[in-house]
Amino acid sequence: MRGAVSIAVLGACMAWFGTPAVAQSEEGTTDDPIVLQFSTVGDSRQDLVHPDDTVKPLSAQDRIWLQNTKAWSRIMRGIEEQKSRLLFFNGDMIMGEGLAGPTPSNSVEDVVHSDLMAFYRQYGYWRGMIATLMESGTYVVPVAGNHELQSTRMGKKSQVENEAAWRANMGDLIIDTERFARIVGQPAHHVSVENHAAQDDLRSDQSQLSYSFDVADSHFAIINTDPFGRDNSAPVRWLARDLELAGQRGAHHMFVFGHKPAFTYRFGLGDSQRPGLTGLDTTPHGNPPVLS
Repeated sequence: MRGAVSIAVLGACMAWFGTPAVAQSEEGTTDDPIVLQFSTVGDSRQDLVHPDDTVKPLSAQDRIWLQNTKAWSRIMRGIEEQKSRLLFFNGDMIMGEGLAGPTPSNSVEDVVHSDLMAFYRQYGYWRGMIATLMESGTYVVPVAGNHELQSTRMGKKSQVENEAAWRANMGDLIIDTERFARIVGQPAHHVSVENHAAQDDLRSDQSQLSYSFDVADSHFAIINTDPFGRDNSAPVRWLARDLELAGQRGAHHMFVFGHKPAFTYRFGLGDSQRPGLTGLDTTPHGNPPVLS
């Protein structure tokens, strides 16, 4: 796609991107090799109340670590077989939904049974599962989802404590430029992971939650769709400027990843209070709807 800019907005889905293996010119020469291929998927968590029908009854391990281990393992094997250099994981890697904050006391019992311990236990299991993927040649780029950031204990709203837990458990991936270059085979450049909250009048530190980087002539932007104080929204001012700067650098392809979809795709749920509008396009300014 020389001389043009393409922009893709991707939510929690499974996809593979790459140019054809070889493009033959009129002279029969190979002048358009693959420069980068990547996969994207989301939602590997498991739910005790409404488990995936394909794995009922849940195994003992998945009841503890709340992961759809069988499906996620199969997906990772496919990613390895396709030799994707990047995996953008679009959120909900853990069940979460608690409050990853201080315990009522420092007693061992309080800590063991706390939401904080549950978050870290689930993150640890997920990180263990992707370890072999990272070592086999696929760099994992994490995207925060509502299960990582929102707390049902606090009215299904994003919490600062959960944002901090995200950075503590995912921050080493966002972006380890040395490891990135070693795994992907080419460097990430123009990496932007700083706190851009002020641009969108957000109330908490958004570093490593909304971030971006370039690889070759492609630009990748990751957005937090549930920032503290403004759930179900996107950092549109930061994103607009980020894409503008990428265009000025000559990026030909731009990809935007966020957990929640940009446009509504579910309709007719029959609930007058919650009619199934799930896209960010349905969100009134500063007054997002409550979504299940």
